[in-house]
Amino acid sequence: HDELAEPYASNMAFYEALLQALFLLAVEDLYPEHMKKFDEVVWIDVNKLSLNPEDWGDGLIVKEAVAHRDFKELYREVRKQLVQKPASTNLSATI
Repeated sequence: HDELAEPYASNMAFYEALLQALFLLAVEDLYPEHMKKFDEVVWIDVNKLSLNPEDWGDGLIVKEAVAHRDFKELYREVRKQLVQKPASTNLSATI
């Protein structure tokens, strides 16, 4: 069972980080005025994802260190692939 558990956990960590990165890209595109809320975020609870800013106060954002993979590096890499313009540009205008 251990030989199955390790790849599964690794895949889950990657897909969780990818969901967080994609969520942050969506926030950047749809609600650029709210991006400051995510400056010091170290983790986003993927079970509480919502594109409604009114739902973001219920444990979605974690600012303390947690034993999870840093999703912001993945966010930067995906963003770099999607956008070749300054960060202030809406993604929907460039895709």
